[in-house]
Amino acid sequence: MESAETNIGIGFITGRKTFKKVFRTYMNSFAQNGMLNGGINMTLFIAYDLDYTNTRLSDYMITDKEDMKHVRNIHYFGKKEIKEEVAFLTGSGVLTHKEAQLIFGEGYGKKRNIIMYNAIMSQMDYLLFIDDDEYPVAPSRQGNEPLIWRGQDIIKTHLHHIRDVDITNGYHCGYISPIPHIEYNYQISETDYQMYIEGLSNDILNWKSIKGKFEDGGVSYADEKLMEAGNSKEIEGVNAKFVSGSNLCINLGSNVENIPPFYNPPGARGEDTFFSTGLGGLKVLRVPCHAFHDGFQQYNCLLSGVLPLELMKENALVSANISRFLAASIGWARYKPLLLYITHRNEYEYLIKEARERLTIQVPKFCDYFHAQGFQMVLNEFEDYHKSVERHFESYVESKLSWKKLVAYAMSAHNTERMVDTQLGAI
Repeated sequence: MESAETNIGIGFITGRKTFKKVFRTYMNSFAQNGMLNGGINMTLFIAYDLDYTNTRLSDYMITDKEDMKHVRNIHYFGKKEIKEEVAFLTGSGVLTHKEAQLIFGEGYGKKRNIIMYNAIMSQMDYLLFIDDDEYPVAPSRQGNEPLIWRGQDIIKTHLHHIRDVDITNGYHCGYISPIPHIEYNYQISETDYQMYIEGLSNDILNWKSIKGKFEDGGVSYADEKLMEAGNSKEIEGVNAKFVSGSNLCINLGSNVENIPPFYNPPGARGEDTFFSTGLGGLKVLRVPCHAFHDGFQQYNCLLSGVLPLELMKENALVSANISRFLAASIGWARYKPLLLYITHRNEYEYLIKEARERLTIQVPKFCDYFHAQGFQMVLNEFEDYHKSVERHFESYVESKLSWKKLVAYAMSAHNTERMVDTQLGAI
């Protein structure tokens, strides 16, 4: 691609036993597209969670010689490694304990931060985030014809577009997990579902963006014209430039001090949404590559090259899907107040009142439809996080200030400080 060497970090956030298959799929894709030769040096940053699906460390260790030859280095981050990182930074006076806890620890946002910080310390040029339920393939369809699957050149696409911008973000297809397809009836109408989603919605999750996907059974397909054209487009925004946390590439070059950290209120979702609120002064592109989101873990067969002719609707009344939808709804309810406070401060009280009214009407209907009184927690958590919004905003601001301090240290420490020894041989 270029004569000079390019150092790219691949950041995996993972907690599933399928991780190695996902990793191998990407390696095979990169190799087939000629990306593992010609000056591309790849380093892996793997943040793993043993508790998420009751996994073992061996589920994440890359030991296969064929896989190892593709990468220059591997860094692992579990609870032990993160704790050691925090101890070093606080013990050496780089951060206070409070600052370190804001940035590092449990949750997707803090796992992304530990990866991003260590990618900077490792002098990566770019960092590409990949989640373990997203695969480098994309289905498209024409009428009632069988699906057409295309492999996606994800790393190649990002590297092609990231050189002179700050952030690149690809598209997603597959399942809008964890939102299952609902068959409307006398208990829940389309209007009810719309009011519920609007009560929790944001600029990415909103009724306009998901209504058409429900009509396709809860599945989204890749845009053939977009894939064929191969064009990028700049993401605009006044209060935020909204991106997703995966299929996301970050330029760690000269403007790295202006890249924000990932953040979410305690127990909430939306670390990529709050990351997006810090991108106002940066150049952000949507680039033409798709990742298939296997949000309900029904299509692991794709990792073995088996391409289904159709994609199933996800039954909303399956117990596991109800639990996922409830957990997601609670997570959205917890972060909506802070998002409104950041992006619509002058209209905050009005918008909170509007969301509360929608949820007050719809939550009892969802309790009845799913036979799950746990949906009452959606409204309860919404109220609790509304009451705490000023405190959460202070933490959000403090996390950005602490991150700037940490990045300044990382940039000055490239040649003088040690990294926590989280490389493969140290485990």
